[in-house]
Amino acid sequence: MKKKQLTTYTYTAYDAAGVLVEGVFAAYGRGEVLAHILAKQLKPVKIEEEAKARGLSDIRLFEKIELEDILFFTRNLATALRMGVPATEALALLIEDTEKHVMQDMLRAVLASIRGGNSFAASFSPYSKHFPPMFMGMLEAGELSGKLDQTLTTFADYMERSHEFRSRVRSAMLYPMVVVTGSILVSLLVIVFMVPRLSRIFTEASVELPLITRVLIGISDTLTYSYLLDVVVIGSLISIATWALKTKQGRRSFDAFAVRAPLTKDLVRKTITVRIMRTLATLMASGVNILDALTLAGRSSGNFVYEAAVLRARTSVIAGKPIAEAFNAESTYFPRLLIGLMAVGERTGKLADTLSSVANFYERDIDERLKRLTALIEPIMLVILGLVVAAIALAVLLPIYQLVGAVR
Repeated sequence: MKKKQLTTYTYTAYDAAGVLVEGVFAAYGRGEVLAHILAKQLKPVKIEEEAKARGLSDIRLFEKIELEDILFFTRNLATALRMGVPATEALALLIEDTEKHVMQDMLRAVLASIRGGNSFAASFSPYSKHFPPMFMGMLEAGELSGKLDQTLTTFADYMERSHEFRSRVRSAMLYPMVVVTGSILVSLLVIVFMVPRLSRIFTEASVELPLITRVLIGISDTLTYSYLLDVVVIGSLISIATWALKTKQGRRSFDAFAVRAPLTKDLVRKTITVRIMRTLATLMASGVNILDALTLAGRSSGNFVYEAAVLRARTSVIAGKPIAEAFNAESTYFPRLLIGLMAVGERTGKLADTLSSVANFYERDIDERLKRLTALIEPIMLVILGLVVAAIALAVLLPIYQLVGAVR
């Protein structure tokens, strides 16, 4: 996230006697100025940044709304609402405090919709693509319960925790991916640039080449036959794969493979389970009814197989079955321990707390599994890479030794 700079703001506000007062305050954002005004028991009217020269840094191209923008917005809106600032005034202040033009445009449209008499959920609905599926459901529940500030805080906490969890998973897999990518690039450089030169030398010397060298030269000849053809073939393969993953059937096939792959299926399944349980717990704690919560939790899984499993469980709940029993029918995808704890949570009336605790437990378990998996992958990768390097070295050195022997 871009670090904010200390900025001077001017403000106008009414005091307790209804007198309009003005002031100047240096802060890192309008949220701090608002807190300063409220601490002085004033009612804010306007907060403005002191005029400054605008240069090329204010021109932002290809902007998009990112997770950091959503978190900044929800946290500050929740804080303003908790301090008693009316929703429309809070949104107006946040619009001025938002740096990205695309975010400002969205919030201005939302503010106009709210001023026109629409609810928060209805006003944000046209922009749902920028938010997780659960956001709209939580907004609606927060408005109905009169606890919108608490709901927004809960949502921000959920998003931060989910983001941190995904970051840990990606970080654990980063090193193996970098090593593999680097090794492939080095091997390609040797095959494309070094092997053709050696091949010409071997041909001129009429050296009988061993099988491993002939295979390596064959690969080199194929790759260097036409660089344009290589680009076309690789580009076509990437385009076909990208297109296939964007189709519904292609995505279903990939998701089905991801949850059944022998080496990673346990890790993938637990990661998706954490996402579903965390979402379900957050929605239920925010007052969203169980059927809507199940729909949104299934959608948040990011996997067609698990989404279908959650929707089947939802159908069972509609038919009158307890939640634990509904999920027990999907025990292929959800651990028995989770289902047992769900039953306990239902009996005690603390299902949301139970699901949150289960998500915490599985997060810790996934962290440990990632550490063990990384520790296991590293030596295996080193052995494989060593074999590849040894094969290339043999393919290059054996003919050289034969050539030296022939010269002697």
